[in-house]
Amino acid sequence: MPRPPSGAPFPDLGDTGQKGQKPREPILRMLPEMLLSVAQVAERLGVNRATAYGLIARGELPAARVGTVLRILPTDLEANVRRSPSAL
Repeated sequence: MPRPPSGAPFPDLGDTGQKGQKPREPILRMLPEMLLSVAQVAERLGVNRATAYGLIARGELPAARVGTVLRILPTDLEANVRRSPSAL
């Protein structure tokens, strides 16, 4: 899969891509083993990976790029489910 251009909706490490939110860099550096992959998120939501990537691309699920992969904080996944439990 080609790497998205610099204007892609996936933020870099520490950048939430959304105004008013705190940078996630300190959290991501402290807890790398606790971050979820897109595949893990998809499994927990009961959807395929493409749907999980769509949630991230639309800004409905915050994610950060760690190296070449996207990672999601479990608390962000929980907040997304609470916010829109049947939106999937």
